Amino acid sequence: PTSRYSTSELKEMYDLSDVAEQEAVRWDYDPNTGDFIETDVSVKLGARAIMVQGAWQVFKVEDVTVGVEGAIKIGLDDDERAHDRVRSTRVCALYLSQYIQQGYTDTEPCLLGAWIYEIRWRSGSRIAGVEQFLEDERYDKRDIVPEWGDEGGLMGVDPERHNLACFQLFVYAQSQGKVAVKSCKRVGSFWTDPTLAEGDTEVAEWWSGFQKTYSEVVGASSGEDLASMGVEQFVAALRRKGLMG
Repeated sequence: PTSRYSTSELKEMYDLSDVAEQEAVRWDYDPNTGDFIETDVSVKLGARAIMVQGAWQVFKVEDVTVGVEGAIKIGLDDDERAHDRVRSTRVCALYLSQYIQQGYTDTEPCLLGAWIYEIRWRSGSRIAGVEQFLEDERYDKRDIVPEWGDEGGLMGVDPERHNLACFQLFVYAQSQGKVAVKSCKRVGSFWTDPTLAEGDTEVAEWWSGFQKTYSEVVGASSGEDLASMGVEQFVAALRRKGLMG
């Protein structure tokens, strides 16, 4: 919270102790089964938005049933987009837990949790995406990895780009070329909003761009497959180039 808000405004934004509970359906995605799991819950929704982004309003929400707090985005999102975002996040979270267990790097990336609520009002219902609540963040997100062809390339000084590249290589190799993390954003110390390639053609196109760019970065020999190179050697090559700690 910042000082430009009055005490009463901050209470409406963050203090949910006196807010009435509302019925809702919570949707979580299980990457092992490929299914969404529905749970009836009770939630409390802040009376004032904690952030406004264009047509979006972000409110603090408390899941009384599950016992977690989140930031719910109410705006122009639709059912399909909200579900796709949660699906991508949960798939990446599954691979990220495996990646961290391998201990390839000194850092352990954290992925911001995501789920969906269908809030039920007397006038109807609304589906909205939810993210894990961050006490000291305003949910200002930035891209970690630019699109292919960006003038900044992937040789920038931001080491988070190369940390993410190690994870991208792990996911592609671990899934035997079936899953590709195209990009990801960052808010505070968390990764968020991962984007997955859709279908074999898009996965192949992404891998071609990744292979071309990072073969040059790590000095791989002509024709060498980075997936066969392995994450451990990939990390070692980035460290030799001074691109990772």
